Amino acid sequence: MNPRFKIGIILFGLFLPLLIIGVCFGVISSKKKKIAAEYETRKSAYQQQQLQMKSNKALEARLSRYDERKGDWDVLLKNSDIGAVTSLLKEISEEYRGTNTFHQGSFNFVNKETGIGAVSQQPSVSFNVSLSGTYLAIQQSLLSLESKMPNLSLNSMTLTSEANSPGSPLRAELSYSVWTQ
Repeated sequence: MNPRFKIGIILFGLFLPLLIIGVCFGVISSKKKKIAAEYETRKSAYQQQQLQMKSNKALEARLSRYDERKGDWDVLLKNSDIGAVTSLLKEISEEYRGTNTFHQGSFNFVNKETGIGAVSQQPSVSFNVSLSGTYLAIQQSLLSLESKMPNLSLNSMTLTSEANSPGSPLRAELSYSVWTQ
């Protein structure tokens, strides 16, 4: 064999194919690592999704016991105007008629949305109400009002004592937002 061709044959016949095969194996192994890493992340995401779906189904099963009550809440949310608030406050005031334990003071609409109603996209109406009475009477009346109107959001509340003696009535200044549909 001619010595001039010996270097070309060794270079192009042996080293170049080995170099090409080595580069191909390197590319394939790096792709394989990337694919394996992506497979593991997708597999863990899939497993988390399956766990969430199971917990969602369990939660839905627990909440399905309250389906008959959902209609009552929908009715309450549809009656979300300020007239409903004023009528509920009148009903609560009439429960305490003849006693000095509870009295509704002023009720004022606010021309602009306040509190969380001002920063949310949900339309709302704001109002201020003043109540006076014993702590228990104010607490029970607010509980009654907020349970009958789930779309109320308390913006602020200030409690002050009308007199400095213990057992004297309290004065509550409340600011509410009422979510509307």
